[in-house]
Amino acid sequence: MKMQWFVASALTVGMMHIGDDAFGDLVGPGDIAFVGFNADGDDDFAFVTLVEIAANSTVYFRDDEWDGTSFNTGEGIITWDSGVSLIDAGTVITFSDTSSSGTLSLSHGSATGSVSLAGDNEALWAYLGSDADTPTAFLSVIANEADAPNSPDLTNTGLTDGVNAQIIDGDEDVMAYTGLRNNLSSFAAYAAQISNDANWTTADGTGDQSGGFLPFNATPFETANVPEPISLAMVGCGILGMMLGRRRRHARSSFS
Repeated sequence: MKMQWFVASALTVGMMHIGDDAFGDLVGPGDIAFVGFNADGDDDFAFVTLVEIAANSTVYFRDDEWDGTSFNTGEGIITWDSGVSLIDAGTVITFSDTSSSGTLSLSHGSATGSVSLAGDNEALWAYLGSDADTPTAFLSVIANEADAPNSPDLTNTGLTDGVNAQIIDGDEDVMAYTGLRNNLSSFAAYAAQISNDANWTTADGTGDQSGGFLPFNATPFETANVPEPISLAMVGCGILGMMLGRRRRHARSSFS
């Protein structure tokens, strides 16, 4: 009886955790993380999604300044549609030649607009919204200046530098994440790796520094090979079924 209770409890816990971590949709800070930024040439950026992205999701990318309540104007906005298929957690999505809507290309979905990234005092925001001027949830930001007053204002964004915002000091022209992409226990665990400046390679200077960085590494992020909750639940069902079957056979033999 105790064993049956244990298996049933394990099964319940496993089922309760179905939907955790990578399952779900974009909702707020840390659901994506930038892994590439290039302000040289025609401009490029890349991000990894740490959760599944539902089909036909819309994300805005913008390099205007945020003042804690609203964006100013005068710079660029890209409106991204994720496409008709679900995008798996761990997928790296690249945007190339973003400085002109006529040359913009990307690895997943479709996009309109343009963003011309600067090599100093620049921040690129990713957010959800009812429209481009009405943010409802910030997802991430990448910036190349950490010192006030030229660092991004994170007020009312829910973002925190070193947690779900990547802010590297030095007015770097090109920045690329070069840290771990596999064997962590969850996709969410990669946020700390990506937010660690030590896991980035950067370049600055006159001329185009992007040659050794582009195209950005699009290798997917992967988690360690651990049983999924649904797999554990199925195993629990099997064990419980065998135990109940054995109990019935024992009961029948007792009356024979």
